[in-house]
Amino acid sequence: MQPISITPYIERVFGYAVRRTFTREEAEELTQQILVTVLGELPRLRDESRFEPFLWGIARRVTLRFSRMQGQRRRHMSWDDLTALPAPEDETTREYAALRRQVAMLSAQWRDILVLHYFDGLSTREIA
Repeated sequence: MQPISITPYIERVFGYAVRRTFTREEAEELTQQILVTVLGELPRLRDESRFEPFLWGIARRVTLRFSRMQGQRRRHMSWDDLTALPAPEDETTREYAALRRQVAMLSAQWRDILVLHYFDGLSTREIA
């Protein structure tokens, strides 16, 4: 019986994670969580020919858990304090302050969308 190697699956798991997250950092974190969980659960695999379904089943479960965690983190983030975002160099301080005030007056949902698109550079498809 030859030991199972997850090395050939690392790139595929990372691609899976990229399609299900908003940033590269989140994709890397999700990939790591999936692979660590697979390694921990590997002793439970009885039939080596079933490794791929085993892997992707774990990937789905870990992704659901990860998405819930990220959703909770985002809910607790406050976009009201936009001072952490760097001011563009070509904007005057007064114009930038006015823009921050206007963004802060938006509902939380619209603020999140605006920040994710214009500051984090996500496409509307990724935000959806």
